[in-house]
Amino acid sequence: MSEPREDVGGVEGMVPHAVIQRTEGEGGSSFDIIAERLGLDQATRARVWDLLDKVGGKGAGPGRCWVACALYVDSMRDISDTTGATARRLTLTQLLRVANCRLIEFFNHLKRFLQELSLTSDFEERLQLLERKFVLSAILFRKYQQLFRDIIEPCQPKEKMPLFCFGWTVFLFCKAKLFGDQPELVTSYHALLCVLHLLIRHLPGGSSDARSLEHLCGVTGTTLEEVQAVNAELQSLWQKLIDTNILSVPASGEIVLDASFLLASRVNLDREYETIFGQHKGDFDERLFLSPEDQDRLVTPSRFSPEVSRTTAAGGHSTRRNLSHEYPELNDMNRHAQERESSLASSPLRPPPQGQGTGGAVLVPPKTPVSAALEAVTWLRRTLGTSSQDIEPPASLREYFEECNVDQTPVIVKRAHDLSRVLFTVDDDNAATRRAQGIKLYNRVLESMLKAEETRLRHRRFSVLLGNESFHRALLACCFETVIFSYNIVTLAFPAVLRLFNLKAFDFSKVVESFVKHVPSQLPRVLKKHMGEVEDTILEKLAWQADSPLYGLLADPDLLGHVRQSLSSESLTQQPRPSAAQQMMSPIRGGTTLVQPTPVARPSKQTSGSANATELFFRKVLCLAAIRVKDLTSRLQLDDTVVKEVWACIKYAFSEKHTLMMNRHLDQIIMCCIYGVCKVNQLQATFRNIIDQYKKQPQATARVYRDVPIADPQHADIIMFYNSVFILEMKTFILRFQTPTWGGASTTNGLPPPASNSNGEGGRSRLLDVASLAPLPMVPGSPQKVNGRENVYLSPRRLRMTPRTKSLYAFGESPARDLGEINRTLNRPHRIDFDDPQPVKKPKILQKFAEFTEKNLQPQPSSPHTPP
Repeated sequence: MSEPREDVGGVEGMVPHAVIQRTEGEGGSSFDIIAERLGLDQATRARVWDLLDKVGGKGAGPGRCWVACALYVDSMRDISDTTGATARRLTLTQLLRVANCRLIEFFNHLKRFLQELSLTSDFEERLQLLERKFVLSAILFRKYQQLFRDIIEPCQPKEKMPLFCFGWTVFLFCKAKLFGDQPELVTSYHALLCVLHLLIRHLPGGSSDARSLEHLCGVTGTTLEEVQAVNAELQSLWQKLIDTNILSVPASGEIVLDASFLLASRVNLDREYETIFGQHKGDFDERLFLSPEDQDRLVTPSRFSPEVSRTTAAGGHSTRRNLSHEYPELNDMNRHAQERESSLASSPLRPPPQGQGTGGAVLVPPKTPVSAALEAVTWLRRTLGTSSQDIEPPASLREYFEECNVDQTPVIVKRAHDLSRVLFTVDDDNAATRRAQGIKLYNRVLESMLKAEETRLRHRRFSVLLGNESFHRALLACCFETVIFSYNIVTLAFPAVLRLFNLKAFDFSKVVESFVKHVPSQLPRVLKKHMGEVEDTILEKLAWQADSPLYGLLADPDLLGHVRQSLSSESLTQQPRPSAAQQMMSPIRGGTTLVQPTPVARPSKQTSGSANATELFFRKVLCLAAIRVKDLTSRLQLDDTVVKEVWACIKYAFSEKHTLMMNRHLDQIIMCCIYGVCKVNQLQATFRNIIDQYKKQPQATARVYRDVPIADPQHADIIMFYNSVFILEMKTFILRFQTPTWGGASTTNGLPPPASNSNGEGGRSRLLDVASLAPLPMVPGSPQKVNGRENVYLSPRRLRMTPRTKSLYAFGESPARDLGEINRTLNRPHRIDFDDPQPVKKPKILQKFAEFTEKNLQPQPSSPHTPP
C-alpha cells in the first residue's frame, strides 16, 4: 500500500534539478552573470548565495529565475544593518529584465522558493498581494487598449502611440496619487474613464462639451455620479501638474496633445511616477505594459483569451500572438472557471451554471472582471445608496435590540462602527461610502433574519443571539466581504476580513448561507457565486486549521456521536438546513456564558446550536467531497464498486479520523483515499496518475500535493504524507476492502491479512460487504453519468423554463401543440443561412458615441484650440 519514492517526480511536476554550484552549471553561471549586471556588493552576494544554498539541496528551478527569487526575497527582508544594501534598491522590474525572466515564471518559482525556505506567512501574503495587483493592472490595461482603440484612435489618426503612452502614464500617476497602495478595480476604472475624457478634451480640434463624459459613462455602463466624483479629484490633480510645470504648457496657455507636448510632458511624468514607485518596495512597474519587449515578460491574463496584445512602437498597429502553448495556465483560466461553476451543486450559495439557469440552455456570454464588478457595484448602489449618512439601525430593528434583557443597541452600533474602521482606515469619501454600505447591508440583513426567526419561534426575545459576539462579527464579515469583492479591493481580498475581524472561519461558515438567503434584494449572480467560493475555501481548508473551534466541539463525545449518526444517512442533501440563528443560539459557547432569554428553555445537547452547526458543516464538507470524488474517479475510469469503497473511506476519515484534516486540505484526503482503495484492489494506480487527473479540476493547485504538513513544522509532498501519516491511521479500515487470500500468510500487496475472528475463520469473513456500502450521494444540479465507461451524462430535468426553452419538446410529456409549433417554425420560408455569417454590429450605444465623437471631434489642425 505504500507508494514508491520514484513517483515523486510526477508529484513535483518536473525532474529534480542538480544542486546549485557557485562556479559550475546553470545555477552558478546565472548567479555570477546577474550579480555582475546588477553590481551587487559582497555582502549582498553572500546573503543571496546563502538563500540559494538553503534550497539547493532540495532541487532548484532554472538558475536565472531561482536567482531572481533569492534577490527579491533578500530585498524584501527587513535587515537592520546598512551593509550590503545594494539589493535594497532593486526593483522587480530590474530583476525581470536582468534575469530575463517572465513574470508568471517568477511567480511560480517564488512560491516554491518560499515553501523551501519555510518563511513566514508574511512573505506569502506579500506575494499574493503582488499577484492581485498584477492582475488588476492587466485588466485595466486591456480595458484602456480597447477604449483607446474604439474612441480615441478614430479622432487622432496621427501620433497614436505617443498619445497612448502618455494617457497610460497619466492614469498610473493619478491612480497612485488618488488611491495610494490600496487600489480598487471599480474606482480605478472610473479614473481610467476620466483620463480618456481628459484626452478627448485636449486633442487637436477637441470638444469641450461636458456631455462627452456622460456619453463615455453610457458606453461603459458606469454611473455618471461616481465617475464625476473621481473626475473632480483628477481635474484638481491635473491642475497641480500644470502649476508645478510637470506638464509643459506652451506660452499660449492652451494644452494641445501634439507631438512636442507629449514628448516633453511624458519625461516629467515618468520622473514623478518613479518617485512614487520607489516608495512601494517590491511592486512591479506598470509602465512595462507599454514596452513591446517587456510585454513578453508580463503575459497579461484574460478570462476570454490567452492572447496578449502587442502594440509596435513604429507603426502603432496591434498584432496578436498566441501564448497558450507556453502558458497552459492562461489557456485554462476560462475553462477552469466554467468547470468550477458547472461542477458545483446548486444551492442558495451556488446559482445554476450559466447556460442552464432555472429553465434551460440559455447561453450567456461570460462576464469580464470589469463588467462583473460594475454589476455588483450597481446592485450596491441600487440597494443601499451611496450616502454615508443614515447608517444607524432603523426603528424596527431597534425594537428587537431593546426587547433583550439588556438593551443591545449601544453595543451593536459601536461594534459595527469600530469594525468598519478596521477595514477602511482612511477618512475620505470612498472609504466613508464603503463603511456606510457595509453597515447598511448589515442592518438590513440582520432585521430580515430576526423577522424570519420571529415567524419561526413566535416570539421577539433574542437575547442569546443578539448577545453573541461571533454571530455579529460573522454577519458583519459577510456584509463587508460583499462590499470588498464588489469594488475588487485587492489589499482586502478574502480571507483578510477574517484576520482583521479576529474571526474564525468555522464561525463565519455558520452565517454565510443565511446571509445570502436574507439579503433583502436578491444578490446578483457574481456575488452569489463569490460567496459560494468563499464557503468552499472554508470547507476545504480554512475551518480545519489547528486553532479552529471545530476541534473543541468534536471533543464532546455526545456531540460527536450525534454528528456521526447524521452522517450515516445516505441522503446528505435532503436533510433540513438550520439557519444561522439556530446554529448560533447555544447557551454555552467557547466557555463563555451568554445572556439567557428568560422565557425560552435551554436546548438539549443534541439540538443545541453547536450540534446544529457542526452537523451542517460536516454535511456540506461531504457534499463538496462527493462532487470532487465523482469527477476524479470518473476521470480515472474507476468502476462503481471502487467508487463506493472510496466514498466509504472518506466518510470514515471524517467521522472517525477527523484529525487527519488538521492544517490540511480536503483534496489531500480524497487523493489518499483513492490511492489506498486502488492499491488494496490491485489496480494499477499511482499518485502520478491521480495527480495528473486532479490537475484538471478547477480548484486544483500545485501546493495541495507538493506542500502537505507532516509534523510541525515539517512539510513534504503527498506521497510522504500518505506513507508516514495517512496510512497509519486508515490502514485497518482500508484493508477491509482487500481481495481475500486462501491460506496465505500475506496479501498480494505484501501487507498482513486481516486478523481472524473468534471462530478461527480466515480473512474472507472479515471483508466488508461491498453491497452494503452507500453510493455517492445524488447532488442536486449535478449531471449523472449514464455509463461508467463512457463520457455520457444526463442532466436533471429543469422544472421551470424560460420563453426560449419553452420551444423544447419532451417526448411523452409535452402536449402535441408544442411539437406542432416547432414544426411550423422549421417550415417558415425565412431560414438562417449559417454559411453566410453577418458582420458583427457594434452596440447601439457605441454607435451613438461614435457619431458624437465624429461630430464634435473632427481633426481640425487649422482651427483654434480648445482652452483647458
